[in-house]
This record gives sequence, structure tokens and C-alpha cells, in this order.
Amino acid sequence: MVSFKETWQQQRQQRQQEVVQRQQQVQQTLIELRHSRQQQAVQMRQDLQAFQQQLHEQTQNFLSVCAADRVLLAQQLRQDLGDFRLQLSESVAALRHTLQTKLHQLQTEVQVQLQQHQQQRLQSHLELMQQLADYVEHLRTEVQTQLAEFGTVRQTQACQLRQMLREDGERRRAEVADLFQELSEFRAELRTYCAELRRLVWGDAAAVAAVPSVSASTPTVLAQDLAQGLAQTVTSAVDTAVSTVAAVDAVAILNALTNLETDAPPTQDIEFDQGASPTVRVMQPAETIQAATSPSIPAPDSASGSASGSALGSASGSASELLQQSVSVEELIYIYLSESGGASLTGIETALGINRFQTVEALRSLIRKGLVTQRDRMYMIQEDVKL
Repeated sequence: MVSFKETWQQQRQQRQQEVVQRQQQVQQTLIELRHSRQQQAVQMRQDLQAFQQQLHEQTQNFLSVCAADRVLLAQQLRQDLGDFRLQLSESVAALRHTLQTKLHQLQTEVQVQLQQHQQQRLQSHLELMQQLADYVEHLRTEVQTQLAEFGTVRQTQACQLRQMLREDGERRRAEVADLFQELSEFRAELRTYCAELRRLVWGDAAAVAAVPSVSASTPTVLAQDLAQGLAQTVTSAVDTAVSTVAAVDAVAILNALTNLETDAPPTQDIEFDQGASPTVRVMQPAETIQAATSPSIPAPDSASGSASGSALGSASGSASELLQQSVSVEELIYIYLSESGGASLTGIETALGINRFQTVEALRSLIRKGLVTQRDRMYMIQEDVKL
């Protein structure tokens, strides 16, 4: 029986032989492969050189064909371009001639239209001037007619206003006469009371030396003079300017009543507020004298006191009603400015017969109210404003 070691050695030798055989086979295979690869490389190099030569020949042939075609195409393009340029020149010349013809035709048409428009404009201008002249003549006729109508209406209103002023003057004269009559009665009663008071205080001797009584005809004379002055003032105002009749009449009445302040007895004081409605303030000397004297002095009897009080109240009420009916200075100035359309400070004073202080105060009040405006030293009424 063979041992394990011998077996292993045999197998080892066998393996070594196989390795040697395999190495020989591998070397032989490598040599064959190298030889085959060299042959293939030579063959491929030959094939590549043949393909390169063939490709070079084909490229040369293609380039020669392309050059010939390009030369032919260039000749054809040159010929076509020459023909196109010639045709284009002919077309441009024809179009230029056509455009010149159309331009000349348009210029002719424009000139004709301009001439027609010029003639139409001249004709329209003549027609408009004729229409304007007719309209101006018609407007002038209407204005003259309206002015004539306004003149007639103004004359009618002037007559009516004159008649109304005459009636107002007569009524006011009657009222003033009544006022003076009541005033004379009151003064007579007051003198009687004063004489009685002196007699009680100083005795009969002082009563005999008292101031003589004024004739009862004096108030009548003053009333007649006042009535004549009012009538003359109203007549002159109506004849001078119809637009300022009411203003002049009111101012004349105010001035006449103001003049009464100097003619009236010390017991009556008539005060006028500038630029406002005048008021009458009557002093009661009887009460003043009673306050100054002792309580033991007897007062006038009840009948005399009641008569004096009634006369005083009647005089005060009648005077207040008379003065309230007259317009204020502001209304006078506003009416005058609305009628005249504007005036200066001197013109207002001259037309209305009032002083500078009254005029300035009234104008300031009207300007503050927004009724009157001042421009270049002229006072005018604001538009669309009513007093």
C-alpha cells in the first residue's frame, strides 16, 4: 500500500508537469496571437492606405465638380443680376415718371381747391358782414325802442312819484302841525305848572315877574315855514333828478326836523343818530323839578298831569312814526348808487346834501355788509345783491 506522502509527491510532480505544459501552451498561444495580430495590423494598414487613397481621389473629383458648378452658377447669377438691375432701372424710371405726373396733378387740384375755398371764404365774409350789419341795425332799433319805452315809463313813474311826494308832503305838514299844536299845549301846561311852582316857592311877587308866555301862533308859523320848506325841497328834487327824489325828500325832512332842535323849547330834545333811523327823546321837566323840590310842594292836579302825559305820548308817537317812515342815510346812498351806477364821495355828498361824516359812516357800513364796493375812488353796487 502506497503511503500518503508518496501519493502527495506523485500528485505534486504531476501538478508541476501540468503547470509546465500549460506554460508552454500559453507561450505558444501568445506567439500565435502576436503573429496573427501583426498580420492583421499589416493588412489593416494596407486597407487604410487604400481607403485613404480612394477618399483623396473622390475628394478631388468632388472639388473639381463643385468648382465647375460654382463657376457656372456664378455666371448664371451674374447674368440674372444684370437682367434684374436693368429691369429695376426701367421700373424705377417708370414709377418716377408716374409719381411726377400724379404730383403735378395733385398740385393742380390743390391750387383749384384753394382758389375755391378763398372765394367761398370771401363770400361767407361778405354774408357775415351783411348779417352783422343787419343785426346791429336791428339791435340799435330795439335799443332805441326800449329806451323810448323806458323814458315813457320813467316819466310816468316820475309823475306818480311827484304826486305821491306831494301827498306825503301834505300829510307830513298836517302831522307836523298837529305835533306843534300838541307841543304848544304841552308848553302852555308846563308854563302854568312852572308859574304855580314859582308862586308856591317864592310867592306872588315871583309869579308876577315870570317869563311872559309865548303866543300860540308861534308853532303854527313854524309849521307853515317847515311845510313851505318841505314843498320847495320836494319840487326842486323832482325837477332835478327823478332817480333821487325820495332820497332828497327824506334828507330835506331830516334836515328840517334837525333845525327844530334850535327852535324848540329847552324841554324838548330831538336827537338824530347818524346813519340810522332818527328817534325823538322828550325831557320831562315836571318830574325833574319835582325831584329837585321838597316833598311838601304840591304837584299839578291829576287832570293837568294826565293831559300833559297824553300830549307828551302823542307827540312822541307821532314824531317816531314820522321819522321811521323816512329812509336812513344808508338806504339813500344805496338808492342813489343803484340809480347812478356809481359815484365818488364828493358826488354823493353833493347829490344827497349830507355831510362828509354821514357819508363816510354810511359807506363803511354798506361796505361791511357787502352791498357796496370801492374801485378807483368810486363807490358801486355789488352785482346780484339786493338791499
